[in-house]
Formats: sequence, C-alpha cells, structure tokens
Amino acid sequence: MATTMMADVKARAATPAGPPEHFAARVAGRLVAALGQAMLYATTNGDHQQPVPAMDLRQAAEAVSGLGLAIHEAPPDGQIVTVGADVVAWTRTTLRVFGDQLRAGTWSSCPCGEQHGQRDTDAAVLAAVNNDLLLLPTPGPDNTSG
Repeated sequence: MATTMMADVKARAATPAGPPEHFAARVAGRLVAALGQAMLYATTNGDHQQPVPAMDLRQAAEAVSGLGLAIHEAPPDGQIVTVGADVVAWTRTTLRVFGDQLRAGTWSSCPCGEQHGQRDTDAAVLAAVNNDLLLLPTPGPDNTSG
C-alpha cells in the first residue's frame, strides 16, 4: 500500500517536459477564467470531499498561479505571454477533467437535485470548456502528459 501511495505521489510531482508555449495575453486570461470555473464546479459539487477526487485542486491552483504570473510578467505593451510546459499540462488536465464531469452529468452548476435551468447552463459551460481546450497545444508524442 505504501509503495502504491509513493508511486502516486511521484507521478503527481513529475513535471511535464517540453518547451514553454506562447499565448496571446487575452487567451491566457481566458484560460485563467476557465480554470476558475472548473475549481468552482469542483467545490460546488463536493469533489474535494470524495475519497478519490476527480480533480486535483492543487494542480488546478498551480495552473491558475502559473498563468497569472505569466500575464503579470509580460511587458506592459506585450500582447504575448510565455507559459511553462508544466502549466500548460496542468491546465489541459484540469479542463479535461472538468469537461468529462460535465459531459457525464456528474457535476452541475446547481447540484440541488431539482431542475431549474442548470442543464442549459451546464451545456453552455461544456461548450465553452471544449473551446477552451482548443486554445491549448496538443501534447506531442514525446510529451503525452495532460
């Protein structure tokens, strides 16, 4: 059991390899917003209270921080931000989990059990998440993380 737990810890700590990526500042801002929605849905739906949460909130927070710092560190007149491969991978992983949970109906904008329009909201959010994922580069054959 301890060996399995240590393997999981090492796998989570592994930093994805690869060159940094360049994004328009407004794209990086959009990804920060998408990650915020993902974390909001995860907490609203009690994912952090599950024995095995679907979303790694630490990783999601690292992605938000990394993108925020990239935006902050851009020159005042700069339209392009540079983001590390690890931040890109964490963003991709978080948004994929978010999309999967929405697609499966596991998470909702209102998990109260009554229907009052959240299906339409969740469908619109899923469409937005799918579009957000298209903003991220596809991992190459040497870097399949995320």
